Amino acid sequence: MKNKFLLPALSVLLCSTAAYADTPCKMSKDVTLELTSADIQEFQVSLGPDGLDLEGHASNQGELRVRYCASDQNRLDALEAKTSQRGHQLMLELDHGGRSNVFRTGLFRSSDYGYFQIQGRVPESWTIDVTVGSGKAEIENVAAVSAVVGSGELEVDQVRGLVSAQVGSGKVDIERAGQVQIGAIGSGRAEIDHVSNDVEVGSIGSGRLEADNVKGDVSIQSIGSGRAALEDIGGNVTVRSIGSGRLTAKDIEGNVLVHTSGSGAITVTNVAGDFTLRSKGSGKVSHTNVSGTVSVPNR
Repeated sequence: MKNKFLLPALSVLLCSTAAYADTPCKMSKDVTLELTSADIQEFQVSLGPDGLDLEGHASNQGELRVRYCASDQNRLDALEAKTSQRGHQLMLELDHGGRSNVFRTGLFRSSDYGYFQIQGRVPESWTIDVTVGSGKAEIENVAAVSAVVGSGELEVDQVRGLVSAQVGSGKVDIERAGQVQIGAIGSGRAEIDHVSNDVEVGSIGSGRLEADNVKGDVSIQSIGSGRAALEDIGGNVTVRSIGSGRLTAKDIEGNVLVHTSGSGAITVTNVAGDFTLRSKGSGKVSHTNVSGTVSVPNR
């Protein structure tokens, strides 16, 4: 398909110095793509070891600057970034040539790598759909974000609508969002701060959740061996089950309800409403300064 919404301005630069301070980039090529929103509402990209830095702005046009980085000319030639459109969705496809990155240290030090660094500005009305493998994505000032994070990192700031994510062993940092939905946290970590509405979390395995300054409710389906730390919550806190993990809830304007807790620990401090634990195992429960009714089974 011919991409009439893309006006490529290609500039090529081969260099021997690193393009980014923390990552080697012996050989590089820069491609700039001018974007017009037209009927585009969503931007989709899947990152491997790559980097993405996107910022929304008040315009119907945008720009992507894609840097190809490689250890040698052969790896550079094997890299390809191309775009396609499907309905209202603009997709950036990154082809690494079917090869993985290898960095050897010690006596036989060598490297064989190829990756992309993407920076750009997009219309602030767009939704960003991103998959982060082992790389890093930073997204700011857009309408909504949908993300799957493997072992990489995602930083999101100033999203007016919904931020939804799945987290494996990586890290997600969400600040200033309208609403947050985390389907699952494996062994990774999610940090959430300043949410206008609700925060909903599915399962927490051995990982960690931190949520501060949430105006709405916080709900968690299950905590395995991991931890959830909640503070300054404007609504209710509800947790369906806790295994051997830990829940800390502080400065809660509504009620705190935990359906079942096994060998894990619960610490509740400064609750304006009620604190209720319906079923308790061998774990420890501590509560301080609860204004409403406290209901905890004796065991």
